[in-house]
Amino acid sequence: LSDWSEQTIKLGFCCCSYDALLLLLDNVVVSGTTSIEENSVLIPKTHIDIFPNPMNNSGTFIVKNADKEAVTLSVYDIKGRRIRDIYTGVMDKGNHEFSWDGFNQKKEEVPSGVYLLRLHSKNYNSVQKFIYFK
Repeated sequence: LSDWSEQTIKLGFCCCSYDALLLLLDNVVVSGTTSIEENSVLIPKTHIDIFPNPMNNSGTFIVKNADKEAVTLSVYDIKGRRIRDIYTGVMDKGNHEFSWDGFNQKKEEVPSGVYLLRLHSKNYNSVQKFIYFK
């Protein structure tokens, strides 16, 4: 990327997956030297995994947390309504496993459908889609 140092460039990223994510960036300015090697893969320090996906009756969420910090892990329906808080509090650095039984905060079973898992902290915010069916 050093060939484009101090120049305005346009980058486009396309990820083809079940999530059908398309991310377009423009007006990115690269300054100084870079140490990114060609064909290297950048993995976020903090991220979440959902399995199985789709899940039948219950599922597991794995949070790989980069730093000790206050986080909220919540399930939302496709309309953005919070269904249930899975975890709220200070989470240590490392891997943490949580299970979800398909019930909302009122202990009522939710219908089959598409749901969103959101991990939020001061330094990180991620939303992943998953399918739940009974």
